[in-house]
Amino acid sequence: MTRIINTELNNLNRDFYKFQTKVIKSNKQNNAAFISSLCKYQKLYKKAGSENNFVENLDSFAEIMKKAGIENLPGIIYSTLVKLPFITPEAREMYALKGLNYAEQQGDSIHTLARLSNLEILYKQAGRARAHAHLNILLRKVGVLTEICNNFENAVEGYKTFNKKHRTLTDYKLELARTRVGIAKSMKNTSPKHAIYELEKAREILKHENKQKEVDFVDLMLSQIKISLIEQNK
Repeated sequence: MTRIINTELNNLNRDFYKFQTKVIKSNKQNNAAFISSLCKYQKLYKKAGSENNFVENLDSFAEIMKKAGIENLPGIIYSTLVKLPFITPEAREMYALKGLNYAEQQGDSIHTLARLSNLEILYKQAGRARAHAHLNILLRKVGVLTEICNNFENAVEGYKTFNKKHRTLTDYKLELARTRVGIAKSMKNTSPKHAIYELEKAREILKHENKQKEVDFVDLMLSQIKISLIEQNK
């Protein structure tokens, strides 16, 4: 990798700050142009061997925009940060949490769900060390997914995106069902009655959406948990 000297890096930082100032002072948000500029700077900082500097500048930029009352763009930055392949799991968690907090403040349930999904993956990859955090995220996802499914039009209206269409109501219903199954898997030994509740709720959705293979899997889990409860009570 070609490394550039400090003077050139300073020039790159100066150019980024000019871009930042232009965005802050602009009366109109051009989300497509904004994300294009972020991609450009990411490549430049990578070429400079200064990707960490890019991350720090982005994080600072998001905070400045929030203070300036600029909506949408901070969310784009957090979405970008959590997807960067070179940052540590700890940093990814921090930016996902910042993005989660911002999405909740904006009343954007779909982006709230996206950041919860980022955290779900992180905690699942961490294994037993973050098992409790993983379960808590799944429980939070159920709440957000239920809200989206029950108030789909409002959720879509509050979805502040820049280039993607939202998924269908059916997609969110199936994700809700599968999240409930995930909770049941985590709780079948410690809280079997709660696991049964989650599975029965999931089954209703899966049955309605004609997902018979998944219904069969849920029925098998229900049977196993109920048999285990009977054995415990003998």
